[in-house]
Amino acid sequence: MAERNRSRYVADVTPRLRSIMRWDCIHQSILDKREFSDVRADRVMEAYDEHATVFAGAQYPAWLYAAVAISGVTPAVKARPEEPDAVPDVRPIAGLERELVAITHVLTEEVREDIEAVLAPQQVACGMSGGISSVIHGARTLLELRKGFVAVKLDMTHGYGSIWRAASLRRLAQQPRLAHLVPLLHALGASPSDVRVGRLRQRLFAQVAERAQHGDMSEGWWQGLSLASLVFCVAIHPEVVALDAELAEYGGAARFIMDDGLAIGPPQIVFAAIERFARRLRASLGLVMKPSAYGCYSMGHDLTVCPFRGDIPIGVLDGEMVTDGEYLGIVVGGAPIGTDGFMGETMRAKGREVVSCIEHTIQKLQPPPFYAWSVLYSHCASLFDYCCRHVPCGAARGSTALGPTGCGTSRGAHGGRSLRSGCRISSPSHPTSRRMRRRGCSPRERLARCRVSPR
Repeated sequence: MAERNRSRYVADVTPRLRSIMRWDCIHQSILDKREFSDVRADRVMEAYDEHATVFAGAQYPAWLYAAVAISGVTPAVKARPEEPDAVPDVRPIAGLERELVAITHVLTEEVREDIEAVLAPQQVACGMSGGISSVIHGARTLLELRKGFVAVKLDMTHGYGSIWRAASLRRLAQQPRLAHLVPLLHALGASPSDVRVGRLRQRLFAQVAERAQHGDMSEGWWQGLSLASLVFCVAIHPEVVALDAELAEYGGAARFIMDDGLAIGPPQIVFAAIERFARRLRASLGLVMKPSAYGCYSMGHDLTVCPFRGDIPIGVLDGEMVTDGEYLGIVVGGAPIGTDGFMGETMRAKGREVVSCIEHTIQKLQPPPFYAWSVLYSHCASLFDYCCRHVPCGAARGSTALGPTGCGTSRGAHGGRSLRSGCRISSPSHPTSRRMRRRGCSPRERLARCRVSPR
């Protein structure tokens, strides 16, 4: 086993560690051999490769893995409360040791093809290149093709932090291509791990007497660790496959982006299938779905009088009424799917957000014009270009007319970079764009390009 790990992992740990350490400005003169040629640095990295191999094989004492698993939690605010004194919706992000992040990243990259073979096509965010785009385009086109279908966006209550560790490791061990990762994950999660919070990095449950002598986290995985995403997706995969098979019998489908799901099918089928899916997840993995965070949308079915919907809310733009019918839709993978009004307002809000980010960046850094362009192109352009690639041209056109700072990027006349209107360059290859319609592509042909085939 050690020789197998050596051949697969040792050669690739060094460049990943260099990139992480160089980003953190730690030991740059030792780790970056491209700028500093040092024989001693070579010997250090060779020794570290040996250490990483032993670590990945779970061959060190258990106390070392318990110490490495100690994490500091950053409470990222997912949604601000409506009331001034209310508690916001917080998503805990674990800050782990950088060498652990480097080693687990290499392990994940080594099995990327195996991950896609195990999880595709139902799980698209882990190991599948272009999977999120295929879900967005495929869902929109399927709803156009089947007007009576309903799309339901699914959500879980703290999925990563509440899943049963033992059950998820058993699911991972059942996959022959990924079973070699179980010893390392078991070593990291075998005992409850400490969680440090606040500026003083105090124990999460230090004030609780019965928990003071034990770890703070005994279930779930660290959101922020690449292997955590892998084991989570593999764990929920049997239930996701069962849901997809149940909907596929009627021409529908189920796709998941990590812990966020999308189920599409006839209304009399999809809502009942989602309830059975939720019961299976809770019984096998301890996961609890969050119906209040669901959202449903249909192009041809009136959800306001649907007898199968139950308490699942209809997707609508914030501040608008469902009865208006003009701003109905859901957001899938960060892109809006819904009526023209819903997509247009969502894209305009996204455009204002990007412009605010650009102006804030310029105001804080106050860089020279040339440096400012590099920063904006590298860090701000992609924020808006992503949405433009996943909405029809009409929805993108209104949100790209944002003035000079809200334009897209393209090559200039002499091979350089220049600012151009986003209206001219957004969504040139969108599956539902006018260009494809002029070419005579039917909805079924557009759907086939998105890897979703209705029966």
